Amino acid sequence: MMGVPNRGASKAWNAIHDNWIADPIYRFVLSKILNSAYQKILRGGTVNGPDYDITLSSIQDSLGNPSKIIFLNKYVPTLRGLLATYEFINFGNGYTNVNNDTDQRNSFVLDLNNGYDLYPNADPNGFLDAAKVSVVYGTGKSTFDLVEQRDDFELNAVQSFTDWTRTTVLGGTIWYKDLISSGNNGDETVPIVSSAGQFLNDSRAVKYPFSVGDHTGMVSNVEVQSKVLEILNVDYEQGNISTGTSPGIRNVLNVISDPVESIITDGSGNRLGYSNTTGALTEIPNSIWFGNTDGRGWVFGSVQEPINLQLTGLGEDYYVMVSVEDSGKGGGVVLEGYLAQGEVINYQITLEPLSVNQINSLIPGSFALAQNYPNPFNPITTIQYSLPQRGNVTLKVYDVLGKEIAVLVNEEKETGVHSVNFDATGLASGIYMYRLQAGSFIETRKMVLIR
Repeated sequence: MMGVPNRGASKAWNAIHDNWIADPIYRFVLSKILNSAYQKILRGGTVNGPDYDITLSSIQDSLGNPSKIIFLNKYVPTLRGLLATYEFINFGNGYTNVNNDTDQRNSFVLDLNNGYDLYPNADPNGFLDAAKVSVVYGTGKSTFDLVEQRDDFELNAVQSFTDWTRTTVLGGTIWYKDLISSGNNGDETVPIVSSAGQFLNDSRAVKYPFSVGDHTGMVSNVEVQSKVLEILNVDYEQGNISTGTSPGIRNVLNVISDPVESIITDGSGNRLGYSNTTGALTEIPNSIWFGNTDGRGWVFGSVQEPINLQLTGLGEDYYVMVSVEDSGKGGGVVLEGYLAQGEVINYQITLEPLSVNQINSLIPGSFALAQNYPNPFNPITTIQYSLPQRGNVTLKVYDVLGKEIAVLVNEEKETGVHSVNFDATGLASGIYMYRLQAGSFIETRKMVLIR
């Protein structure tokens, strides 16, 4: 076995609870595939499955609202088959597991391992007497292997599968933080406690640790491939081994389009997307497109700025999400509504720093009003502002004629970073201004509401 999460993985917990921040594959591939299906259901479509169909009515909660958690449980029930069975989560009283909770536990792995991590004397390795087992696993990388329940404020802490970027958690909200118990404890995806933990003290299994980079690098590394072929007793020539390269997933651009002509253009004029005139366009290096005007695209590599998105309507309601992470910066947009046949929208995607340290370095000890996110929005957006000292604060929204639309904040606030939501339900599409006043500090920004 090679790189197998034999006892599951801790970061599946956050995915099950709709936080996809822990892994770029989660954020840019799995979550985007989920969002494509979810948006279809929200517009009245049906996802057909082998055991049941998923419709809007089937994912509604007790109040009749669409529930993303119910959708996840129906659309990807196999997510739970990735969850850790070892003691990985701290709800406030030390680390434990959820194996005694039949609704939460990973029954697949518990059964596969003969009840190991569930029953005190269970032996997961009984099969080693009847088979020759080699365990090839990765090491040398810091790897998430624990989860901690939190209820404090943190910047960029969560990302739903319907969000194009990471968002901030406000104090008092329960969320879960992925943690690393120690350095060099895995291959950056699967921790050693899961890939090889049950075999480390069992001489019946032959262990082959490799420090070759990230998890995906395992399958493309020449040394690893050679060892696997030797274990299988396969004759080979060194020249037939692959070059040992694999695409990194650090800088990624993703597009979801349904149904509208969507074209991303980079700073060199290269394009990614689809139009009925050109068909699929994959001019941006390392790009790929699946589908047509109802499709998905990725760029696995850096994209030269400025990045422009152009939409051309098909006379239908549409939904588009673009998300980008590149060299420590991120950006994106969600656009949805109705576009008449041939109607065109152009939107420039701006990349901003992603890390907390970078964000804090932009506002050291000073007042600041951040750009709302998402922007454009429909109908709810978040506005964040920073205060270097306690004081009276007002935050108001105006239309382009200067008419006051809403008072979001009008009270004394403590030092720190604050966030507030603006709900534009009932307002017309267009440009709105939001204005922060704190003492002598005044700043105004604009935001775009698109129906």
